[in-house]
Amino acid sequence: MKITRKSPVTGELNTMELDLTLAQYEQWQAGAHIQEVAPHLSASQREFIISGYTEEDWTTLLHVISQGDADKMLNAVLGKTLGYYRRQCKVDTCRWCKAKLPQRVDMYDHEDGWPVEGIGKTQWLSVKCLGCNYEWSLWKLGVPRYQGGK
Repeated sequence: MKITRKSPVTGELNTMELDLTLAQYEQWQAGAHIQEVAPHLSASQREFIISGYTEEDWTTLLHVISQGDADKMLNAVLGKTLGYYRRQCKVDTCRWCKAKLPQRVDMYDHEDGWPVEGIGKTQWLSVKCLGCNYEWSLWKLGVPRYQGGK
């Protein structure tokens, strides 16, 4: 299966051909841990699926660390990506139907949303329950919204 992700380091789209079935990918999207769904993939392949980081990104980050630019490294690693925000959710199950919420985060332009790395406008972020189709805003899942520096 071909997986395409945006690099949090370079902002470029990268595609990787992985030994992953659509069923395995859908299990991960539905909330299963990637290491349980696809234990045969390497750690770097699983990380690519989750975050978009490539081996080249990690090489770049290690070079930045060796050059002593810790602030640049932290911005690259801890950038406000969709994965970063999803990991901040304090709730992992739907309050209505009790289904496990998927890892996928949906977004659209919204002035009161969150800043997302690589996107010029703030975004409204949500997770759609696959059990009842309720669209959970990330702030309802415990992720504070961006307040424009307030």
